[in-house]
Amino acid sequence: MYDYLKAADDYFQKGDYASAAEYYEKYMGGDKTGKDKEFKPYTPQNSSKKTAAAAVNKGAGNV
Repeated sequence: MYDYLKAADDYFQKGDYASAAEYYEKYMGGDKTGKDKEFKPYTPQNSSKKTAAAAVNKGAGNV
């Protein structure tokens, strides 16, 4: 069995933080195998509670 924790620690010590994060995720059991689980922070999130008019009205008072 591969030692993901040791590999992650080695990458972290070398300054390769992206690889370290990937191996820490594998060690923690969060191996992402599908794109459905991927989080995209800059993609707008859909919400049924918010409307475009409410967002416009909220911003109008701050001018």
